[in-house]
Amino acid sequence: MLRMCYFFMILPILLCSSSMGVLNLFQEVKMVEYYYNGEQFWLTNEQQEKFDNIFCDALKDARQMPAYGVSLDDYTQKAFKSGLWIKFIYNDTIVKSEMPFDCLLLNVCEDCHGINLIRGNDGVFEGRCFYLDLEGTLDDVYQFLLDAKERHSQSEVELDFEEKALSEGDQNLEDIDEEGDKESDQNSAPPDENILKSSKEILDHLI
Repeated sequence: MLRMCYFFMILPILLCSSSMGVLNLFQEVKMVEYYYNGEQFWLTNEQQEKFDNIFCDALKDARQMPAYGVSLDDYTQKAFKSGLWIKFIYNDTIVKSEMPFDCLLLNVCEDCHGINLIRGNDGVFEGRCFYLDLEGTLDDVYQFLLDAKERHSQSEVELDFEEKALSEGDQNLEDIDEEGDKESDQNSAPPDENILKSSKEILDHLI
């Protein structure tokens, strides 16, 4: 199955960062991944463009505050297996406010007026978080990604069904070929000795 990795469009994020210093956290993002209950799902290019706009609107007028949260890797890895998550991935280690990271992990929840961006380093999520105080909530982001996840799941089911149908069709063709070979072998088999003997007796009787 074709898996699409979407390289993050920097421009939409930067357009809504003029009134705050917080969104330079996303300035060097190279890729974004989406997870639900620990399973990754993908967005189409069109969905990704809509996500950019919705996410940007959600962070409009947000304020970066002192870190209210400290992540522990064991707890984060366990929490990551449930709920909706976004992972912002960087090519290199970035340092902001004296806090290094090569990815940022965001748990998207409804009715959330503030978010913790959990810092990752070489696959370990530990240490102080970046905290953003929002004017609104992440409700629109949450609902959009859930809808996208459902569509992704439906597409996978449809694709699996098509692959199964094609596989069954190939198997049926193989079965037909095997049956044809068996019939051909039966037709070309030498006559039974009893049949030959019976035929000879009939001819002798007629003579």
